[in-house]
Amino acid sequence: MKYTIAKASVRPDFSDFNAPSWQRAEEKKLDAVYAESSDHHPDVRVKLLYDENAVYGMFQVHDRYVRATRTQDQAQVCNDSCVEIFLHPGTNGYHSFEMNCCGTLLSYFIRNAQRHPNGFEDFSILPPEDLALVKRYPSITAPSIPEEITEPLTWTLGFEIPMEFFTRWGAAVPQSGTVWRGMFYKCGDQTSHPHWLSCEKYPTLNFHQPEFFGEMIFE
Repeated sequence: MKYTIAKASVRPDFSDFNAPSWQRAEEKKLDAVYAESSDHHPDVRVKLLYDENAVYGMFQVHDRYVRATRTQDQAQVCNDSCVEIFLHPGTNGYHSFEMNCCGTLLSYFIRNAQRHPNGFEDFSILPPEDLALVKRYPSITAPSIPEEITEPLTWTLGFEIPMEFFTRWGAAVPQSGTVWRGMFYKCGDQTSHPHWLSCEKYPTLNFHQPEFFGEMIFE
């Protein structure tokens, strides 16, 4: 995967995936479906922008069987209706940002992604003060969806990650031509119709395989 992160001319509008402020952003579809998925394959698209202040992103999901029971950050939101972006800024590890449809966030800094009973071989759970820097803008305003919505539902999830967040973890502020690596994902592990999607399919259903991350090039 190659993805160009366009330079934002203004801070984008998180209320509309097709707002004029997102027009310069490359739209990427998550069309790699894993065999372990049910017959529910939501249409998922994502856009990124950046400026000197932050990296901005927005997912749009044409979905069904939508559920969200995790309301506290750092809960296992992958079990809900969830979108994810992993970013490797060229440091000694990568950032995972996993957000359910209501905006609850799980985020780790992972240095060695080999699986371990406690999570990974070498990783840090982000502290609350770092999580608070990651702004989330869900179109679903309820804090949770305890009863699954089985009818078709389109939802969006915008996010804003300030450059301060990345510099705290050793990254340089990206300039034009900077290349990071990363990938986009969608999952719903404990919905009635579990599914797993990414932009490119990995050999096994394990999103934490940084050797397969694509290039993300800052315009």
